[in-house]
Amino acid sequence: MAPRISASVITLLIILASSTAAEEAQLHSYETADFISTSKVQSNTKQLAKAAVSVSLAHAKSALAAVSSLAESAIALKQGETVVLSDCGTMLGDSVQKLQKSEKELGGSAKDREDASERVQNALTWVSTALTDENMCADELGGVDLAGKRDTVRGRVVKAAKHTSNALALVSNLASSIGKSP
Repeated sequence: MAPRISASVITLLIILASSTAAEEAQLHSYETADFISTSKVQSNTKQLAKAAVSVSLAHAKSALAAVSSLAESAIALKQGETVVLSDCGTMLGDSVQKLQKSEKELGGSAKDREDASERVQNALTWVSTALTDENMCADELGGVDLAGKRDTVRGRVVKAAKHTSNALALVSNLASSIGKSP
């Protein structure tokens, strides 16, 4: 019997996956909330975890684009600020790669229960380290001004980290459900 996902978890994911119309169009080719609420994702722990990782990946890419854009812009930044942006860009790039690896692990077909468990544990590790990268970047951005653009750029990174935190919880839930299966 497949574990049931509570309505509150689904509602939370839908709320957190929602963005402004412009961001949503930029980040996704479909409406995430509609996809989640009208598909089999609601009752499938694996699909819910995959959807959460996909949302997290989209927001991590968006945060990376914001950091990269600011780093490449012609605005005058202080020496320390350019170092922070460079470090942040590296961390967010790593986060994107780790979330992509997580998507691949969750998207692959497992040979047996042991293989499924290993794939989910790998995804759990990648999502966890992606979250660490995003949080470290957000912390570093908190200490610089970035010519008055800190709050906007840091906000994108914090939003990505929130989505990654949710993905981590859902992948962890998936790992637990695999461990409990007969």
